Amino acid sequence: MKRAIGRLLGGLALGLPMAWTSWCVAAPAANAATVHNVLVIYTDERLVPANVLADRAFHDAIVSPDERPLNLYSEFLDTTHFSGASYDATVAKYLRDKYALQYPAVIVAVGTDALPFLLRNRAMTFPDIPIVHVGMLRADLLDCVDHILRNIRKNRSPFGGLQILFIGDLLQLPPVVKEDEKRWLNRYYENAFFFQAKALQQSPPVRVELLKIYRQTDQDFIDLLNTYIFPFQYSPECVFPLGVSLLRRYYCKEYL
Repeated sequence: MKRAIGRLLGGLALGLPMAWTSWCVAAPAANAATVHNVLVIYTDERLVPANVLADRAFHDAIVSPDERPLNLYSEFLDTTHFSGASYDATVAKYLRDKYALQYPAVIVAVGTDALPFLLRNRAMTFPDIPIVHVGMLRADLLDCVDHILRNIRKNRSPFGGLQILFIGDLLQLPPVVKEDEKRWLNRYYENAFFFQAKALQQSPPVRVELLKIYRQTDQDFIDLLNTYIFPFQYSPECVFPLGVSLLRRYYCKEYL
């Protein structure tokens, strides 16, 4: 099950806290019949196409074995239309009361606003529950997380003294920055990638690089991927012929 969720999350995940080897659900209970609850909180409304697909993928990917039953719940903040302190308090109370008897073992925050919402209202909602953030994490959002945790925990250390686990592929698409955000973002950051965050500059993370490819079996394709992932190890004379040969192999005139 952990592998299925890992494939689904992709991108960059931010786990809070790091003391978490089995981060999909809580630690195994003594009673095998204990039901574990996973609460997924989305930034936008339910009918946003990306949310529909993601929610369906979560349900399809999380298989609940008999020996470890698991419930999956979804909530949608719809921050495009609603925001402010009063709205925060209303939704936080709603979540606390609704899930009082189905207390989550882990919370998944999807999108830009879900994570700050959970951190701002952590004391009121689920103060002791690990959070996984799913999304394209920008530097400013990570610094926002750092600021909120320092204030909530009354601890001036980076991230309020918590250990943070980052999981993701840094060689994918850059974080989305709207045109009206670029001007002020460029004043503080070299670019929008999460590793430009001031908090990480104060406390550089320990890096663990995974090199073995499990999702591909075609060695020619793996070699081509590696030429782009590790370009300094390959000469242009090697990269170009390999790419051209693969394109010719899969080229189909009928598609033109």
